[in-house]
Amino acid sequence: MGSLRLVNLPFRAAPKQTAVFVDCATFSICFSIFQHSKRKHEEEVSQFKKLHGMGVDLSRYVLSQSARPDKVIRIVADDKAAVLHLHRN
Repeated sequence: MGSLRLVNLPFRAAPKQTAVFVDCATFSICFSIFQHSKRKHEEEVSQFKKLHGMGVDLSRYVLSQSARPDKVIRIVADDKAAVLHLHRN
């Protein structure tokens, strides 16, 4: 078994930070996964910013990348439109 490393994890339910002991291999794996996820997220944000800069409607773009929804409700209003309240029963 590898050496142990003390990691402080903030828990929202706890008023203080809680200490958790994990071995170095587990810590390294978790940290690598975190770094990969962070890089992937930063790349997606960068791509969305570029698309937005080119005038792409990001709502439509994201919808086009996912499976077709069963129903789409699109509400378009101009500046003089009344406030709309939508209730679904």
